[in-house]
Amino acid sequence: MEPGTPRVALLVHDGYQELEFWYPLLRLREASVAVAVIGAEPDHTYRGRLGYPVIADHGLAEVAAADFDLVIVPGGAAADNIAGDRGMVAFVAAIAAAGKPVAALSEASKVLGKAGLLRGKKVSAGTEVRTALQADGATCDHDPATLDGLILTSRGANDIPAFFRKFFDILASAA
Repeated sequence: MEPGTPRVALLVHDGYQELEFWYPLLRLREASVAVAVIGAEPDHTYRGRLGYPVIADHGLAEVAAADFDLVIVPGGAAADNIAGDRGMVAFVAAIAAAGKPVAALSEASKVLGKAGLLRGKKVSAGTEVRTALQADGATCDHDPATLDGLILTSRGANDIPAFFRKFFDILASAA
């Protein structure tokens, strides 16, 4: 990996929303960004909502927040599975605590709430998660993607283009 090349952790868990996982993975690889798929378990096959499989590059115990410059959390049912995994929530919180960007697509904003990152933050949220995010102290808007400090959020898969326009801005500053 070239010096200054940002290292991105892309979390995965069962029930991931296919577009919110595969689009970031392939788009980042296309841009020659170092991206690692991190699951709770190493070499485990995770299945998306439609059953599409992905094998994690690393299990959570094999990595540390210091290994990465930012993290992306995809939505779908995976968001609830990740939010229910203390280790994965702690990983996201540790990246944020190190002053590094944290990005969440749609329902994955709930993971940021579980990590204690939303108090006083403005986030983009669909109606299905607004109440939960507001309970975590966030102010919700309905913009396709919202960047507040180092927290990037989007409403859902249809907003991936807007999400990535903002994402590449924070990626450049993370290198």
